[in-house]
Amino acid sequence: MEEMAKKQDKNELESLRKEVEIYKKHFESGDENVIEKVKEYNTEIEELRKRLDAKNNELSKAKRRTADLERKVEISDKEIAFLKEEIEGLKDEVETQKQGISEHLNENQDPFEKLREKNKQIEHLLEEINEMEKANMELAKQVKNLKEQLKVQSVSSKSIDNEIQSLKTQLSDVHETNSMLVKENEFLLKETNNLRDVLENYEKEDDLIASKFSERVDKLLNVLKTKENEIADLKVTLQQTTSLINDANKESLLNEIQKKNGEIKALRKELDSKIDKESMQKSSSNCTANEQFEVQISTLKESVSKLEDELRAKDEELLEVRKRNIMYEKGEYGLFEALQEVKQLKRDVNNRDAKIEDFVKQLNEMSLELNDTQDELDYIRECAQLDANTQFTLSKDKKSVNDKLKILKLQKMIVKLEDEKIASSEEIRQLKAYLHNDDRGNESLLKHIQELKKENKELELGMKEILIGIRESDAKCDVVIECPSLERLCQLLESRSLSPDLTNVIALKAELDLLRGHNQQLRMELKRMRIEHLKLLKLYTTDVLNETSAISDESSQQQVSDDSSQKESSERESSMLTIGESISPEANTTSEQMEEEKKEQKLTQDSREASLKEETDAKEDEPSNLNEQLPLPKPRRRTPKQIDIDTQTEFDYKLRNEEIDEGKIDKVLTETATQTEAIIDLPSATTKCSRCQKIQTSFKSLEQHLNKVEQTFLTNEQHFNEEISFLQNENLKLKNDLKECLKRNEEITEKELFEKDVKDDDLKSEDDLKSTNLESSDEQSGVDFSFAETPTAEVVQQPKSAGIILQTIINCLQARIEHKNEALKQYETLLEERQTHYELEMRKFIDDQQQQSDKELRPINFNQIIDNNELQSALEKCVHEFEKCKNEYEVNINRLENEIANEKLKVKEFEEENEKLRLKSSVNKYIQLKKEIERLESENQEKTKYIEKLQKTLKDERAMRSATTVTVKANKQKSDVKDADGNTLRKQLNEVLNEVSQQKETIKELEMKKWALEKKVAELSESLKVRLKQKSDEVQKVEKDLQKVKKLFEKCEKEKFAIEDRLNKTLSKIDKEKEPSTADNKLVDEMNKLSEEKTALSLKLESAQKDLEHRKQNEQELKVLLAESMQREKLSTISEDDRKSDDHFSKLLQENAQLKVELRMAEYELQRKNSSQF
Repeated sequence: MEEMAKKQDKNELESLRKEVEIYKKHFESGDENVIEKVKEYNTEIEELRKRLDAKNNELSKAKRRTADLERKVEISDKEIAFLKEEIEGLKDEVETQKQGISEHLNENQDPFEKLREKNKQIEHLLEEINEMEKANMELAKQVKNLKEQLKVQSVSSKSIDNEIQSLKTQLSDVHETNSMLVKENEFLLKETNNLRDVLENYEKEDDLIASKFSERVDKLLNVLKTKENEIADLKVTLQQTTSLINDANKESLLNEIQKKNGEIKALRKELDSKIDKESMQKSSSNCTANEQFEVQISTLKESVSKLEDELRAKDEELLEVRKRNIMYEKGEYGLFEALQEVKQLKRDVNNRDAKIEDFVKQLNEMSLELNDTQDELDYIRECAQLDANTQFTLSKDKKSVNDKLKILKLQKMIVKLEDEKIASSEEIRQLKAYLHNDDRGNESLLKHIQELKKENKELELGMKEILIGIRESDAKCDVVIECPSLERLCQLLESRSLSPDLTNVIALKAELDLLRGHNQQLRMELKRMRIEHLKLLKLYTTDVLNETSAISDESSQQQVSDDSSQKESSERESSMLTIGESISPEANTTSEQMEEEKKEQKLTQDSREASLKEETDAKEDEPSNLNEQLPLPKPRRRTPKQIDIDTQTEFDYKLRNEEIDEGKIDKVLTETATQTEAIIDLPSATTKCSRCQKIQTSFKSLEQHLNKVEQTFLTNEQHFNEEISFLQNENLKLKNDLKECLKRNEEITEKELFEKDVKDDDLKSEDDLKSTNLESSDEQSGVDFSFAETPTAEVVQQPKSAGIILQTIINCLQARIEHKNEALKQYETLLEERQTHYELEMRKFIDDQQQQSDKELRPINFNQIIDNNELQSALEKCVHEFEKCKNEYEVNINRLENEIANEKLKVKEFEEENEKLRLKSSVNKYIQLKKEIERLESENQEKTKYIEKLQKTLKDERAMRSATTVTVKANKQKSDVKDADGNTLRKQLNEVLNEVSQQKETIKELEMKKWALEKKVAELSESLKVRLKQKSDEVQKVEKDLQKVKKLFEKCEKEKFAIEDRLNKTLSKIDKEKEPSTADNKLVDEMNKLSEEKTALSLKLESAQKDLEHRKQNEQELKVLLAESMQREKLSTISEDDRKSDDHFSKLLQENAQLKVELRMAEYELQRKNSSQF
């Protein structure tokens, strides 16, 4: 069954891929000649109509065939009735012959002549009987041959039924997948249309904004020319304040660096605390895993004990069966008791079958409920805008369902074992031999599984080595190689090795990844802010230093170069290390920090090596703990520096800080591999006893079951991964389109913000210049604290106006930074508003589409919309053809529904006729049997009466003989004669009594046959009921398929209405823009889409019609086979019962004739003796 499921999955995937390729080809290909396509579609429609006519002719032929078969059935029924009448006539003739024989016997003829005539008649009858026996033997051989043929045909019919059911299941699966794909395609089409509309709106907005931007740029250029003149005047004043700027800048930078160092230390403390928490969580997860493993071992032991008890009970039952067989062979155990036991066993089996049917019905109902819930979940996910690939863990429900399935399987196995017990000891031996072969096969499978596990481990090690090599190359060379998929795989493998609960580990890793992403964003923002700050300083310093003296230029250039070199070194260190390090202006501080870092690295290396040694020792101690069943060791606490920030492994931390010797890694990996192999090979080395072997066999069966479950799980994972990858590719395409739209929006917003910033800067600079000329004394008091800390000598040397100008520049820069922050906040609010607005528009658009699909659309007036006559005619033809196809499809659906109703009525009529025939046959048989039993009872009563009369006559004779006084000789002679006569009479009486007992036994046998016939009739009725249920289920499935087809038609109509709405929209746009060339191209594209949808609908209809025809043919064949099998069964049962009854009747007649002859002879002898005595 698993192989079949795999094959079905592969076939479904291949079919889906083919369909996707076909859809892609259709979407890529775009022909220019629309009229030729319309002609081709007309020809295709005519071909489809011809196919429909041919299919209708085939249906009429099938109906004629069914009518002919019904006529044949009627003729066969008439023949059966005629044969029954002939049998009744023959029985009447036999009865008349019996009456004639009795009349002849009663006539006054001599006994010897009568005996001679009767002997001749008996010889003649014996010859006839021999001839009849020969004929009966030939007929019995024919009956056997016919039965064998019936068995073969029944087997073939069962195989056909199984194939039909498998095909039906495949069809249902295919229909479900098709419906899902159709829904996905509809949803994607809606999304693409919405995105196209949004793109068009954005393009229009871009054009308007570009025109406005060009106008504003022209204005700003004029303003810049005026401002450049003002800047040239201000440069003269800036030259005098260069020395003050340098000192103030240095002090401000030192303050900022100290603040950032404090922030970095705080972040380090937070990271260390989080790493400690994660290590504690992992240790707790390991403890829980060990506890779960112990619980599993205890459950397995309990299951083994239960299996041993069951085996003991079954052994006792086998011993009882063997004892009964021995008793039966000796004659101590009777048939009557055996029959009663067989009846009880059959009742138990029937009860179990009924229970199994109830369970199967419950399972079917549960599966239907599951399908409904899955549909509801899909709908809810669509409403909530969630991905269909997100999986939710439902381990408890799965475990309960698996437990129920296991219980059902075990019940079926118990029933089979009981049937095998009743069989014979030879079959048991064969099963034992078969089990030995299975054990050998299981051992080979276990070896293969172990090899696969070793290969998996080697592959995991290879993946880790590849990742280590990539990171080493990243450390050595400048080019950075990133492979997140490989890192995720390695993390998953490590998480599986650490703990069985993958969900908790994955959740923790997701949180860690989020924290890493936030840290990276903070680092990038810090770098960007430093670079911007440096750029601003360079701009202002270069402008000031150009007009100062050469000495001041050299000093300023040296200071700037020192600052730039220090900042570049700090950036490099922050990119190599995970946490940025502070920049120091002096050489002594840098050397001390480097020495401290080297000491920390050495300490971390020593701690890592010690932890590796401890882990290897713990792994070596694990096998001994498994064998001795000692308590597990407590989890060791690790230092917070053992785990790296990126991957939670010990190897990665070493590779980030320094290079690792490859030999050490190979040693550790080889040690772990050898330890796992030793653990696997432990049970093979232990000695085995008889009880251990039984337990081991049960363990092997459990392991096989677990391996099968793992294989199915892996295959399902592969299948789902393939589907997920396919859907992810489509989602990526849509995401790329959305990203392009968002980029355009960002560019537009940046342009607007830039214009606003330029205006605000111009206004503020003007206000500041005015304030400097008017209130210079007030501005001196508002200087920053950084300028207050400068030495007094330099302030005295330079004029006051230079300080004021510098202060104004700094204030301008601060204001600009604040303005940028406000602009960023505005941009974020704009993005949120646009997202909400987009969601609202999407909802409105979906609601409008639903309302339009519900409403009835008006006919399209192409004359008002399109100017080209050719396009008008082509579109009108397409619309008319769609309407014709719709009408034809509706007519076909109604016709199919009528045919299904007629077939249901015919099935009901056949069932009623079959029930009537069964009742007639059963009633006739019962009546005949009752008559025969009554007749035999009456004959027995007459014979008993006659025997009583003979006994009375004997008593009278004895009394007369005692009264007569004759001579001694005469008395002796008479006494001898009387003794001989008495002995003969006694013998005759004993024989008569034996015959009476035999007749009673025959009556009992007839009653048993009657009971067997009643049982057969009940079984036949049950089997027919089951077949009727199957047929009704098939009819219901056909109705469901028809409903699905109707739904597809409704969807097609909705798509048609949606396409017409698109046409109206596109045509309205064409009228507004008055561009005929673009409108024609769009119409051609939409015509191509319509043609593709039409071809897809026609293919779906053809497939549905083929399925219906195939099912009808199968139903007709099944009906014919059922009718023929029923007729044959009836004929065989009637003929067999009639032959048996005739044979039994002839035997009874012969016995009655012999008894009558013997009685007449006894009467004749008694009369003769009486006459001689008197």
